Amino acid sequence: MGRRIAVIGAGATGLTCIKSCLDERLEPVCFERSKDIGGLWRFKEEAEAERASIYHSVIINTSKEMMCYSDFPIPDHFPNYMHNSRILEYFRMYAQHFDLTRHVRFQTAVRSVKKRPDFSRSGQWEVVSVSSAGQEQSETFDGVMVCTGHHTHPHMPLHDFPGRDSHTSAVCKTGNIEGLNWTLGYVMSQRHTIQVDYIPYMDELAAQLGVRPRLGWLLLRDPRLGLQLLLGPCTPYQYRLCGPGQWAGARRAILTQWDRVTKPLRTRVLPETPRPSTVPLLLKLGSEMGRRIAVIGAGATGLTCIKSCLDEGLEPVCFERSKDIGGLWRFKEEAEAERASIYHSVIINTSKEMMCYSDFPIPDHFPNYMHNSRILEYFRMYAQHFDLTRHVRFQTAVRSVKKRPDFSRSGQWEVVSVSSAGQEQSETFDGVMVCTGHHTHPHMPLHDFPGRDSHTSAVCKTGNIEGLNWTLGLFSQHPMVNDDLPNRILSGRVQVKPNVSEFRSASVVFQDGSVEDRIDVVVFATGYTFSFPFLDDSVLAVADNQVSLYKYVFPPALERPTLAVIGLIQPLGAIMPISELQARWATRVFAELQKLPPEKTMLKDIENKKKAMAKRYVLSQRHTIQVDYIPYMDELAAQLGVRPRLGWLLLRDMRLGLQLLLGPCTPYQYRLCGPGQWAGARRAILTQWDRVAKPLRTRVLPETPRPSTMPVLLKLSAACLLCTAASLYIHRYPPLFIQNPPPFIQRFVPNLG
Repeated sequence: MGRRIAVIGAGATGLTCIKSCLDERLEPVCFERSKDIGGLWRFKEEAEAERASIYHSVIINTSKEMMCYSDFPIPDHFPNYMHNSRILEYFRMYAQHFDLTRHVRFQTAVRSVKKRPDFSRSGQWEVVSVSSAGQEQSETFDGVMVCTGHHTHPHMPLHDFPGRDSHTSAVCKTGNIEGLNWTLGYVMSQRHTIQVDYIPYMDELAAQLGVRPRLGWLLLRDPRLGLQLLLGPCTPYQYRLCGPGQWAGARRAILTQWDRVTKPLRTRVLPETPRPSTVPLLLKLGSEMGRRIAVIGAGATGLTCIKSCLDEGLEPVCFERSKDIGGLWRFKEEAEAERASIYHSVIINTSKEMMCYSDFPIPDHFPNYMHNSRILEYFRMYAQHFDLTRHVRFQTAVRSVKKRPDFSRSGQWEVVSVSSAGQEQSETFDGVMVCTGHHTHPHMPLHDFPGRDSHTSAVCKTGNIEGLNWTLGLFSQHPMVNDDLPNRILSGRVQVKPNVSEFRSASVVFQDGSVEDRIDVVVFATGYTFSFPFLDDSVLAVADNQVSLYKYVFPPALERPTLAVIGLIQPLGAIMPISELQARWATRVFAELQKLPPEKTMLKDIENKKKAMAKRYVLSQRHTIQVDYIPYMDELAAQLGVRPRLGWLLLRDMRLGLQLLLGPCTPYQYRLCGPGQWAGARRAILTQWDRVAKPLRTRVLPETPRPSTMPVLLKLSAACLLCTAASLYIHRYPPLFIQNPPPFIQRFVPNLG
């Protein structure tokens, strides 16, 4: 993992120290003398030696928005001023979310921390710890973080008082001093030696770290966010907007902080009032999320569109005609109208590291090539983690999407939807993201065959065509090969034939002149056609499965770029990370944080892509939306401003740079810099091989001591020095056979020449 850091204490401070170590690719080892996390905030009826505790009725006097960790907001339903039990619950959620407790050694106390003899050179420390069983252990660490707090040893200045002397730490827990007259006053105190002011000290630290937001620049670039920082409370999220540890959700957390404040106060459900017409304002303040975006479809693409909207402070409303998320990847035994589905045994042919969303790695214990049920499970985890389903209207279909009369000025759309109960509703949206995919309508080119004609989408789901002799033709496209196919070809159960020339009643004529008679069933593996029935052709026209979209996302002719088609691609790779990049780019354009080039430039790019497609592939409906995984991802990343600069990375962080240069092109690299930067991206890249190897480790092997690299380095250095010395010597005193080669050669090879 990197340098080892000793963290002493697993309370509120120790937990965030562990996470900060992990974010910077350090290896934390936390020593906690008690049995649990929480430190001071874990109430115990009985006092524990050298551990302070609050009293049972403590309610914190700082609001939840001001006291939370900067990249993990406290749940909105928690009260604003929390009881200590809720605070401990929050710490447990934080530790579970970032998997921190696996780095804690419970019931282990630190006995001593001393400099090593070579401290001036190495900066290392010798830490001696002792377990509850009395076992002592000495270890070397590259750094130490002391998180023991200052509420451990009660200060008792009086020793000869004839009555009872008790510290508040004991009084508050036992409650055994009542009916006394208390006299309080502020005098010189030991406590005030470490007093700091919240905001000035936070700003001072942020300036040291390089994460203090530049308010003037923010007011120019993002007035809504800038005004929230200027006029609103100084919540910790602002220190995640830029610089090291940038968090993609920081902007959203700031813009929605008043929603979390008011949520626990909303104890009654009030009837909804009609939404008033929106009047254009220069600046929109208050607790509204911002521009409303309609997302059509809650599949793999729709989910990441919802999240991208939230990251940019937009308000997504997702329309999903079925009862659940997942789209194509949610297997159903019975086919649903206008919804494609995979077949029951599908295992994805893209590895989990290449197909995951860029800020949410697939769990390490999941297999590298997942069954469709695991993929759906991952989507559910993603939706739950980012709380996406609350923005989805299930069993609601979109009937029409039309420009509003003032579209050229406002860019708004009128969206008409209908619920499963038949209730129709018309709403205005500032942007639309179409995520309906391209596996909905099977392409069936034959209509007069007397037998049965079925599309693969039906055959694969029902499995109702068995015991037949199959005849296959390998077309000049890219075939999808099943692992079982070679065996069936070798055993004669499947015959390979050339392309089909024509159908004659119940016979098929092939291009080589051969004829197969008495054909019972024709299975079309001819792909799908896509369409947008809810959009007018003047907005987005589809002809022969071709549609003109800039970078396969934006219609170039719209006066305002407020419509985006996401996921309408056929990649040579996984679609999930590609659609995520499309969504991130589109939402930045919707939020007017980025602009598209002129229409002429966009049309030229579209035409160039069509020519390249025609040159590379045969004419096919499927090849109108074909893209290559890495080149297209890099192209989108350049548009978004998140493509990593490899040369700069090799100079600044060689280990990470070499991983990007020599390792797989995993989606995490597009979270290293620019908009939507994720603090965990570096760690995700450096640990990707661990997640690949984890499901393959089915046996527990005894640990072997890690060999030191020093002998290898010494040997390599000695070999280099020896080669250099030999080269210099030969250059200065060249041997005879180098000075005059012919006599030397003839001496050993007399018959030569």
